[in-house]
Amino acid sequence: MSVPFYELDFNEKIEYVSLSIYEWSQNLICIAFKNKIVVGIIKFQEEFEDIEHEVEFEPVEEFYHGQKVNAISWNSNTSLLKIPKTIEICVASSDNSLRVFSSDVSTRHHSRKEIQGHMDYINDCAFDLEGDYLASVSDDLTCKLWSVNHQFQLLKTFSLSSPGMCLTWRHEDPGKLLVGEKAGIIRLYNVLTLTPLSCIMSGIVPLTGISMSCQSKVIVILASGELIATDFNVALQTTDSKVVHPGGGYKIQCSPSNENYVATVGRPGNTLKITNIKSKQTLVTANLEVFAGFSWHNRLPCLCVGNNSKLSIFKILPK
Repeated sequence: MSVPFYELDFNEKIEYVSLSIYEWSQNLICIAFKNKIVVGIIKFQEEFEDIEHEVEFEPVEEFYHGQKVNAISWNSNTSLLKIPKTIEICVASSDNSLRVFSSDVSTRHHSRKEIQGHMDYINDCAFDLEGDYLASVSDDLTCKLWSVNHQFQLLKTFSLSSPGMCLTWRHEDPGKLLVGEKAGIIRLYNVLTLTPLSCIMSGIVPLTGISMSCQSKVIVILASGELIATDFNVALQTTDSKVVHPGGGYKIQCSPSNENYVATVGRPGNTLKITNIKSKQTLVTANLEVFAGFSWHNRLPCLCVGNNSKLSIFKILPK
């Protein structure tokens, strides 16, 4: 079993963890607790040579939430390097609502926008890479698209044939949204024209997650505990597959810093695995006490995992 490279103990149960995926805000992390979401800077010695410990956390902002967090997405306009220093996140909440929290860090001015429309559990939400759109998927068999620039007005509701489990924006093709359904269907939409483009079956159910690296056109699917790397442009041609969770998997994320590293969590228990999808080698295996989300650092091969009251950090070390 693998052990964390470092751990930060917050003395309070963590409910969700999300690092910013953007270069200009890559050291910002959201940590959701029972009634609040804390945004802070996570510092690694590789980038902050003056810090005392190998990893340190510096809180920057705090939002009151009061609901269980299902998912968090960062808006690309978030940055502490420009004026005004801005933070904006969207939270999918357990009461079937989306909440957008914004803050001008310099003036401490907060705003909160509540978005209603879903009739059941929201499984995922994501801003597009330009920060113009917000997409969400739900057990109510819909994917909804909201306009960020028009006060999150509903632009379109796309009907699904089974619960929408996850979504991701195509990095190399702006305006294209991928949605994964529990029934193993992957749908591609053009949000600029508000039209569906294609629909492909993965062939394995239940599908619980899809992800893709910023560096690659390959999409990685987690379905029935199997990790499947595919080329969506070639009729979902499978390039690699491996069973990583015999009891089923429920969370997946590709590393932004290395297109071959993929993190998953699944059964038995809450087993964390980091797999090299090219070599099919398992790099990390760890049993978590209570899984509360995970998130890769944008530039470093480090995975931050919510593990009960601790933020456990796993690092892929060079051989």
